[in-house]
Parts: sequence; C-alpha cells; structure tokens
Amino acid sequence: MGLEIPNLDRYRFERLMEDALAKLPAFSGDWNDFNASDPGVTITELLAWFADIDSYRFDRVTKAHRRAFLKLVGLKPEPPTPAAVILRFNALANKKIVPAGTLLKGNGLTFKTLLPLKVSGAAIESVATRGYGDEIKVGRMPFYPFGRFLKNGFCFTLTFSKKVPSGTRFYFKVRAMSLKSDGSDALSWRYCSDEAECKKPPSQWKEATAVKDGTCGMRQSGFIELTFDTDALKIAAILEKEQTYENLPLIEAVVPDSVEAVQVEPFKDKKIGTSSGYVNQRFRIEEGLDPESFELRVGQKVWKRVESLFGSEPDDEVYTLEDESVLFGDGGYGKVPPRGADILCSYQKSEGSRGNIGKGATWSFADGSGAFGVENPFDAEGGADARDIQALFDSFEESLGRLDRAVTEKDHETLALATPGTVLARVQAETDKETNHITLTPIPDSEMKKPQPSEETRERVKAFMQERTLLTTKIDVVEPEYAEISIAVSIRSGNFDEAGVRQRVVERLERYLHPLYGGADAKGWTDAKTLYISWLYLELIDVEGVASVDNMMVTLKRANGTLLRKKEGKIEAEKGEIFASGSHFVHVVVPQIEGCGGIL
Repeated sequence: MGLEIPNLDRYRFERLMEDALAKLPAFSGDWNDFNASDPGVTITELLAWFADIDSYRFDRVTKAHRRAFLKLVGLKPEPPTPAAVILRFNALANKKIVPAGTLLKGNGLTFKTLLPLKVSGAAIESVATRGYGDEIKVGRMPFYPFGRFLKNGFCFTLTFSKKVPSGTRFYFKVRAMSLKSDGSDALSWRYCSDEAECKKPPSQWKEATAVKDGTCGMRQSGFIELTFDTDALKIAAILEKEQTYENLPLIEAVVPDSVEAVQVEPFKDKKIGTSSGYVNQRFRIEEGLDPESFELRVGQKVWKRVESLFGSEPDDEVYTLEDESVLFGDGGYGKVPPRGADILCSYQKSEGSRGNIGKGATWSFADGSGAFGVENPFDAEGGADARDIQALFDSFEESLGRLDRAVTEKDHETLALATPGTVLARVQAETDKETNHITLTPIPDSEMKKPQPSEETRERVKAFMQERTLLTTKIDVVEPEYAEISIAVSIRSGNFDEAGVRQRVVERLERYLHPLYGGADAKGWTDAKTLYISWLYLELIDVEGVASVDNMMVTLKRANGTLLRKKEGKIEAEKGEIFASGSHFVHVVVPQIEGCGGIL
C-alpha cells in the first residue's frame, strides 16, 4: 500500500482569518478591536493572504518541477525521431552526382539525403554464388552468398547491365547476427572489366577496395562503397575468415546507386522576434524541432547554446532552450541582446512517426528538378513522435519494474540475452553455490549445426553481466558443448527419385536435431536431455517419398570424444551437453520394375 499524499492546501483566506482572530485574545487581552479598520487586523489579513498563496503553491507540482525531477534521473523531453529510408536513384539525364543534403518530397513529406551519391545508372542483371564447383545462378532473393556452409574461398558475384564507375555505393539488406567491432576483413572484394577477364575465377580478378563496409562483413544491413582502378562489369566478394561468423550470412536484397535519407525539413534564418534590450528575454520557438540542429543569431552574430545560464559571465553571448522557448541572460549571467537586434534561428524539424512511409512512395525533388528517377525499395523506419514530460514519467514508472540486476539464474539468462551487439537465441546459467560462481553459456541465433559464440560475443556478454550481477558473484562465459548425433539409415522409397529422397531425409534429420529449432515442437534441445530412437523413425516416415524405414544405427559422439552406438531405446545427454546434428548416411532402396523377361 502506498503512502497517502497529504493535501497541503486545505485552508483558504477566510478560514485562516477566522482562526487567527479567534486566537488573538489568548495572546493579547487588551486587543479588542477586530474590525477591518484596525491596523493589526490589516497586518493579519496580509499574512493570511501570503499563507493562502504559499499553501496553494506547496500543493502544486508545476511543469518546471516535473522537468527538474526527470533531470535528477537523467531524463529530459525528446524531440521527434526522424524516419530513415533507403533511396535508389536512376539517372534520367546527364547528371551523375546527387549532392549531400539534397531535399526530396516523399508522399508530401520532406526528406534529406545524408551523403553525396555517384549514380552509375546500372542495374544488377544476375547474382551467382561459387563454391567448390562452377558458379550457380541465384534465381531469387534472399540467398546465401557463401552457401549453406561456410568455407574460405567461397564467393558471390554481381553482374551489371553496364559498367559501374569507381565510388559506386551499394546497399545490402542482410539478416542480422552478432557484430564484430570491425568485420570488414572477413571479405575481400574483386572486380573484372571485360568479358575475357570475367571468364576467369573471381580470385584472379583485380582487387577492389571497400572504402567503408557498413555491413560489417555481411553481418548487418548497410552500405558498401567500392573503388576500382577501371570501371567494373562484375564484382565479387570472397570469404576470407569463415571462423568469425556465428550464423550463415543471408542477403535479402542488393540495391545499387543508393543513399540514406532522413525525414527532416530544414528552416533557415527564421525570425522569432526583436530584442527589447530588457533582461531575461524569452522568445517562443516551434514545438518538435531538433535542438541539436538549432542555431541562433542575434543580428549577424551566432550565439552559443548552453544547458544553463548560471555560471556564464556578463559578456558571454549565450542562451538556453527551455519549455519551447529561447531564454537570454540578465546581464549578470549571460549577455542581454542589444535593443532592436533581430533574433534569427535555423533548425530542422521532423514529423516523427508520420515519416514511416511505405515502400514505393511517390517522390519528387523539392526544387522541382527532374534529373533523376527516385524510388524507395523498402519501408521507411525509425520515425517516432516526441516524448513529452508525461511520456517520460510513464516510461520511468515502467522502468522501475524492468529487470536490470541479476540475482537468480533466470535473471542472468534473461539479462544476458539482451547484451548489446549480439543476436542470441538462448543463454544457459549454472551456479556453483559454494564459490558463488555463475557460468553462462550463450548460444547465438544461427542455422549452423553447432552454433558457437565468437570470442568477442563472449567478452561482450561477460562485460555486460559483470555490471549487473551482485558484487561478490563471479561471472564466466563459455562455449556450449554438443553431443553430436550421426545416423546411418536404410530407407525404402516409394518412387524412383533416389537423390531427392536422400536429400530430403538428410535435411529432415538436420532440422530435427538442430540444437535451437529441432525436436517435434521446434523448441530445440537446449533443455531436453533424452532422445528416443523411435522418435527418429516417426520423423523419417513422414518425409515425402519414404515408404518405410528398414533399420537405423544412431551414433552419439560426446563432447569429450567418447562414442555410443544404439539401434533402439534412448540416448541421453550428460550434464552441460546439448544434442546436435552430425553427419548422416542414407541408403535408399528404390522400387524394382518387372519387365517381360523378369526383373529389370
């Protein structure tokens, strides 16, 4: 039960005067004139009036109070967050450069490009991957650029409709995985300039330089800008460090000639008033503007914005932003703007969540030019409305119930999953109560048969948790240990597609035995410690083309290297082990055809 909040404004002026006059005889027996004309009564009325005003103020929490309370916990009102969108430019004229800061209208809202863009006008004609053998054309997105298992030397290539110049920028939409602080060294880039050179393996092409790899080696969506010595007809990305990936890279889209734009509308030298020459002048400004972009000029001179005027010198040309207003000093703390000076401001303003427009919006240049065709292949994202004082109080109240300190094993598992810069599917915690030692086992969200966190991921989890666990608790972060299950099975097929049945059986086994997504309920094996062999029979008999499962041998290879083979019964994982898929051998028996002279 919460504390009862007292009412500090219970008495009005009349009640205060009644109480005061009733008590006067007890303090002065000679005072007997209580009419309003008496000077003593007049003074009592003045004091009652002050008391009434003070009690009213004591019982009110003003906007300034609430703002001060929020500041004590590190919160302050936030302006709208601008939406961001990826734009692709198609050259319609001889113009090849889109300057940074170009303004466009998308569905009636103003967007501004963040970087200059060199437009090649080329389209991607084809995408191919190359592993051990010949290259394989990619029919559709998404695709695995280095195949379903990673090997150094595997690559993918992009073929263009015409040559692209050095400095061309590409946007890669990629499935996110745990990041490396700099993962660009995991890939090397090559290019070829003519048909004869392009017939060679990509490893023999000329080297290209990635000026900036915003994908962190295809671990997140971002831009890659490549430079060449000559124009490129094809480019290739070759895998160089397979061991640094926690999941299979998956590319969902590739957009050439692209740049990021944000939904902001700039205002330049907007007049908000003229100085009167008085102290503590206040001028109203537009709500929702971005304070970081705000610049103010008094006359022709730019003044400096400060968090507080206190501490400023009398001649400091400073101001502060407060309650959607510009506040100047009093000549003691901050200079007073000279009389008659115009107060001009420049800033950017966003429409917040309105900027999250859908893909395929209608675009035009703000200046009316038509040098380029513009499209947005993806929805705009990230736009959010302003957070006013009440929203911040609601957020703070919600945060009071949010877990930010780990005590139990469940606390450690929940918090570790939220480690910044990681994409984890599970975290297992085990406590040694005698030493107060907690061992965390993070498992990255991955399609790989045996997902393993990188050393950098383990270090991030440890650093994140050490700040949130109890002072006397020691944290250790280790790799998961897998008990590898390999299966040799004989299948009788109901059709003649021997290779297809074998492939489907292997894929079903790998999916069923996946540590994170396997099992009949697709919840994985991180918590399950028992596998009945009969479950495998039931799983395989459901595969398309399987008529019967004749026999099966299951081999379990424990984390310590010991082997266990069984044809029936159950297999159990030891403490700390997780079931995972190994290598499988599938013998397929296809139907026999009877001919005129017997069996063919």
